[in-house]
Amino acid sequence: MVKLSSKLPKEHERNGLEPQSRKLLENYQSQDTVVIVAILRTKDFQSTEDYERVPRVEVVAVEVALDATEDEALRDWLTQLHDTRVAHVKQPLDLPDEDDEPREPLMLEAGDIVDAELVDEPAGVTA
Repeated sequence: MVKLSSKLPKEHERNGLEPQSRKLLENYQSQDTVVIVAILRTKDFQSTEDYERVPRVEVVAVEVALDATEDEALRDWLTQLHDTRVAHVKQPLDLPDEDDEPREPLMLEAGDIVDAELVDEPAGVTA
């Protein structure tokens, strides 16, 4: 297990997501995935009750793939790294197919009431 710090770099030149916020909003509406590259470093370690050391990492710098060639090259590289790590050829990553229709995002109006039931299931059980 690794814990990821929830803060991005404060320095504008090290946070490549900030200038791409308009593109990210457009991708939210179309459900497109965005490939990013992040540089991480271990900030500290925490020990669990089982004496397992869990590293906490922070994002040092992050950039967005800006064009289709970068995006495709990074996806290919991600697939290769993943397949090497899990020692098989088929890619099990849950990336959407190009032919899939985008899903409509959930839109709520002021005054909308949403009913939901929370069920506490045992670990490993999904409804």
